[in-house]
Order: sequence, then structure tokens, then C-alpha cells
Amino acid sequence: MSNLDWYKLYADEEPIVERELLNKVLSNGALATFALVRHQGEYKAMLYVNGKRVNGPPLPQPLASSRDDVTHWMGNKPGVGLTASEADRIIDAVLERRDRCAL
Repeated sequence: MSNLDWYKLYADEEPIVERELLNKVLSNGALATFALVRHQGEYKAMLYVNGKRVNGPPLPQPLASSRDDVTHWMGNKPGVGLTASEADRIIDAVLERRDRCAL
């Protein structure tokens, strides 16, 4: 490793939380936090349940069939349902941050 490559050791291996976008108490009493993060060189939304990171898609995904007012989901075991307005809030925040970064 050359002296110029030292920074690669610290390059976004762990997500850097920029800000919390939404907190939600789940039916089982757990706290779901959706955060705007920088991870592996890109901005995305990330789900944390009771402070632990849950892997999954970088933005809320539409459900195949909506249930009541739940239209989107994030996460992967556990997955967390979102209303259309919650999903829009998360998506808008991430896309706005990506746009500012691209300038």
C-alpha cells in the first residue's frame, strides 16, 4: 500500500448517519428509525430497529398489494411498513441530498 492509499482504509465501510428522517414505534413496541446515511460512496435511506442496522433497499419500495394505509416497505427481516406520505418524505430527503451532492 502506498502512502497515498491510506484513506481507503476509512472509506465508508460503516454508514455515516447524516440525520434521522423518521422515527416510528412498531406494533411490537420496537423503535424503527429511518436515517439519511452515506454508505459506500452514495446517499441512501437506512433502517435501524432499536438502534441496530437492518439491511435492505436504499429507498422505500412499493408493496405488491397495499394493506390499509401501508403502501411501502423497507428493511429485510424485519421489514417495516410505511404510509405513502412517510415513504415520500424519506424518498424526497434522499433524492434532494443526492442532487445537492451532484452539483
